[in-house]
Amino acid sequence: MRAKRANWEFFLELPEVDRTLINPGTVKNSQLLQPLFEFSGACAGCGETPYLKLATQLFGDRMIVANATGCTSIYGGNCPPPVGL
Repeated sequence: MRAKRANWEFFLELPEVDRTLINPGTVKNSQLLQPLFEFSGACAGCGETPYLKLATQLFGDRMIVANATGCTSIYGGNCPPPVGL
């Protein structure tokens, strides 16, 4: 258990990669960008979760998602837009 705790503490201390230094034009580089949607609140095996994670990696906090119904409605309910939008 101590080894896992030490590994977790080490992981938390790793710096985030500067978005301006990465060319997101390749799959490898896009995966270095911090996702803004890391943990799924969806059903097990939901295919929308990886797409939403990748979209937040590519577009960051500038992304706006509109959806009428479905799983992404749940995501929008958990993460309402900032005040003023």
